[in-house]
Amino acid sequence: MLSDEKYDSGALLLNFDELIHHNPEIKKERLAQMHALVRNEGLDAFYNCMDEFGIGREIYLHETELQQIAVSDSRDTADVADEKNEIPVQLSRSSGLFHRITAHTDVREKDRSEMTVIENQGFTSWEGTVSNRPVLTFMPRSVSGLKNLVTWANTEKMRLRACGYRHSSSDVFSENGQSLVSMVNVQTATKLPAKYPKMDPENDLEGIQLMGRPYQKNGLTKIKCKIGAATCNYHFQDWVHDPAGGNFNWALPLNVIMTEISFGGSNAMICHGAGIKNPTISDLIQEISFINVRGREQTITDKALLRAAAGSFGLMGPVTSLTFELDAMTYASFKTVQKKPLALTIPPPVGNSLPAHVLKNLSSENRALLDSKKDLDEAFQHFVDCCENYYYAEWFWFPLQDQCWINCWNNDGDPAKSVRYPGASDTSIQRAMSYLAYLADECLGDHTPSVVKKIQTKLMGSLAMWLLPDKKDIVCTMEDALHFRSGIQNFKTRMMEMQIPVPDLPDTGNADWSVCQKAWWAVLDVFYTAENMKSFPMRTTLEMRIMGGTQNIHMASQHGNQRTCCIEVLTPVAVDEKVWDKFLQQVLDKWSELRDCHGRYLNIRPHWAKRFDGLMITRDPSWLDEWDDAQKAVLQKYVSKGSASISVPMRVYMKEIAYKEQIPEFVRKLEIICKKGGYTLTDMQRRFSNPFFDDIIYDHADVVSVKRVPGRFGKYPLFSSSGRHSDQSCCAGVTSLFKRRLG
Repeated sequence: MLSDEKYDSGALLLNFDELIHHNPEIKKERLAQMHALVRNEGLDAFYNCMDEFGIGREIYLHETELQQIAVSDSRDTADVADEKNEIPVQLSRSSGLFHRITAHTDVREKDRSEMTVIENQGFTSWEGTVSNRPVLTFMPRSVSGLKNLVTWANTEKMRLRACGYRHSSSDVFSENGQSLVSMVNVQTATKLPAKYPKMDPENDLEGIQLMGRPYQKNGLTKIKCKIGAATCNYHFQDWVHDPAGGNFNWALPLNVIMTEISFGGSNAMICHGAGIKNPTISDLIQEISFINVRGREQTITDKALLRAAAGSFGLMGPVTSLTFELDAMTYASFKTVQKKPLALTIPPPVGNSLPAHVLKNLSSENRALLDSKKDLDEAFQHFVDCCENYYYAEWFWFPLQDQCWINCWNNDGDPAKSVRYPGASDTSIQRAMSYLAYLADECLGDHTPSVVKKIQTKLMGSLAMWLLPDKKDIVCTMEDALHFRSGIQNFKTRMMEMQIPVPDLPDTGNADWSVCQKAWWAVLDVFYTAENMKSFPMRTTLEMRIMGGTQNIHMASQHGNQRTCCIEVLTPVAVDEKVWDKFLQQVLDKWSELRDCHGRYLNIRPHWAKRFDGLMITRDPSWLDEWDDAQKAVLQKYVSKGSASISVPMRVYMKEIAYKEQIPEFVRKLEIICKKGGYTLTDMQRRFSNPFFDDIIYDHADVVSVKRVPGRFGKYPLFSSSGRHSDQSCCAGVTSLFKRRLG
């Protein structure tokens, strides 16, 4: 049952368009007034103002300029239905619904205090691609609390899915009518501008502890380090540089750029860094502990089982801690980090002439360089050198820019010259500028003329390039070099990333780096079409990283690769989702054409945490020759006689082609883990899966229906007896409140 002791003023989430009666002039006026209050009195003053009136703080911005604002308690005006009535589960993104923060008396933490829970709170992923409404969102603070939570979920037959900062674009979270476990405090995970709370020593799920003594492995000094699943990259970055913590002695050899991400999250989605010698983050895991379906903490150390467990998408249960293998600290030298003309950054493949629509949009300098064989040959050799010999290898092109940024460096810097990078002041500036850029994009929206979109794209790219270093004599710790950009959380983006195997050249065993050249220039080919030069769908960046592969992690996008080209396109969330999806499909169509030297299509795979659902893999009919009989039986319905192409939905492609061998092996390892824990795979699926993973991973399994009755937990119904939202009578009061304070 739920306790009323910590009852917060019942909040009603309203569609902003409803709040202002669909009047665009009033909307503009109210937005201007709200921004003025923030600008003149500061964001904290604005939040204090909201608290003064009992208003919640959640603000979500979507592509349709939807703004859901938590407003004051409107219970007196709402139609309260019988609590026993079953409530519809399928809720729209813009539904106006009651939610409250309270405590759950049946789920207690290790100190016997009641676990904090939010009822009926709408969930939206960082990018905005996933929206649902879990009946309960729990915020645990202890291992014991998580055990009790799973035990409760078993009793109630509720599914549990964990989340951190909600960055994943694919539908890997909870679902309508089920329960969500927010390992990171909801305010910390969703409120912008981002805050960076210190690790809480009272929170079992946060913490960093060195384990045992240093040891030698492959000529390097290493040590094991246990990290709580709710610990974030910014916590670890602070610890590394803290004399009372890591004291500059140890670092992760690879990581994502973003600091606003939990270790549980980056591991669950099998994230990666860069560098030809580096595998995935999950490859660093030596031990993983989680709360299994029996409500007990289970630990996996067996290397064979870690191939599944260390990259398992949270399907085993909420992860409590991960033990990583750290390297002795090394220092990055940024002398080789530089800006170069687009034509010489990753030059076009030899013999591939660029389309006219691309050439006409390049600067005269870049067109001239494309005519210089000597310059192009030297540029290609530099690119290959960066790919094969640099510790870290990454390239950026900001749309409409004449230059690119080459973030390639070695970890051979002099520790005596080391400085914090970025420094404290630069970190603050980067965070603030990211947030201001996000606000600017949201205010502009995507209904502006093409010339405004072009100016916006050009301005943002120019500013980004201006801030990035160019052959500067900077030396910093490995940890700072990996997180060279701060405040990414403040600038929400749409994104798609594909992992493209880099095959061998015929008869040499050397890498065919032309695959990367083709993938890179394919994006420019699509970007510079006449259609896209009107809508400018990609306004943030094109990014490419070179890394190794993994033979260990079954479900890694890089599984089986010797080398991997990780290529990604990003744009602000303000860009219309349909326009963006069309652009993604155009780019993906180009990448899907890539083949090895034997003419076989490359086994490209999407990053699990990025946008891919709903996209298609399209190839010519010769693709059919690569399918075995079992694949032909399943995929034949996507083959049309006489058609010039075959298009297979991404989920089907992943199940039947990209992960055809990996998924069965992954499930087999999960079954062994289940047996060791005293439960079955079906038990685990019922409790910790969701429809997305039911389809991709458990397609063979028969899952009994799970309970979806959110009404039994809440004191206030989501709908009136008529089935419509009970918020009409409070709209005027809310509008009046904002007018009084803001107008």
